[in-house]
Amino acid sequence: MTTTQTTTQTTTQTTRRPTVLVTGASQGIGAGIAVEMARQGYDVAVTTTRPEKLAPVLNAIRAAGARAGAALADPRTGQH
Repeated sequence: MTTTQTTTQTTTQTTRRPTVLVTGASQGIGAGIAVEMARQGYDVAVTTTRPEKLAPVLNAIRAAGARAGAALADPRTGQH
């Protein structure tokens, strides 16, 4: 008697979205651009000099289905 064993392997594919970097994203035009880019299908990395104002923007990016990352940085001075 011969026994045959079949193994089925399931592969999960992750769709990679392009990523954009938006500076000054904690308020105003920068925040609007960051959220709109998320709505357009991009993951969004943001920088700010005002981290206390960033939570609502990150929440809106994630609500649009995008991944969000943040860094404290000032591109004008190179400080981080």
